[in-house]
Amino acid sequence: MDVFLPECRYLHSGPKFSARIKLWRQALALPEDAMAYVVEITKFLATGALILATGVLLLLLG
Repeated sequence: MDVFLPECRYLHSGPKFSARIKLWRQALALPEDAMAYVVEITKFLATGALILATGVLLLLLG
């Protein structure tokens, strides 16, 4: 049973919306090893932040 409420038109997900979502999912598909790259980049940035924080603390103390 389909119910159409004029106040809630934005909730209607027609075939155009579904097609757009499908295209975006295909365009944003990530390779299998993407998580490994994210972990390595995060470790690199964390190491850089730790070095920067240590440098700032050494400057403040000395």
